Amino acid sequence: MKSNWNYPTTMWVGKDRIKDLSIACKTLNINKPLLVTDSGLATSKIVINVLNNLKENGILVKLYSNVVGNPTGTNVTEGADYYNKNNCDGVIAFGGGSGLDVGKAIAFMSGQTLPSGILRILEIIGQKQTLKKLLQLLLYQQLLELDLKQDVHQ
Repeated sequence: MKSNWNYPTTMWVGKDRIKDLSIACKTLNINKPLLVTDSGLATSKIVINVLNNLKENGILVKLYSNVVGNPTGTNVTEGADYYNKNNCDGVIAFGGGSGLDVGKAIAFMSGQTLPSGILRILEIIGQKQTLKKLLQLLLYQQLLELDLKQDVHQ
């Protein structure tokens, strides 16, 4: 049985749904995703099958697997640079926890125009402070961007 449900994000559930990953990409208008995982999983049968299935279905997937346990900002910066260099337009995070964490951070950082020092700030917040502080920082960033846009249009 296959099913889809939304709360608050879309979940595709059921046997062999991983074979529908290309459909999910097409639904989201993702043509060149970056699959992020660790080096151990990168050589596993399931990841190799996913990469092959995506390519067979016209998805120009790229692989970033330089993810280590307890990943650092370097993993994210390198992955975001790889994402941008290859003109990727989405992220597929495949894990273990480290691959999922780095994938989410790459998706976030790939579109950032702020200096890479913000990543270090996010690392410090993640280690020493609360999620509330992270959300305040992200809100501040959004307000700053809005303020900059207003300055440009005035």
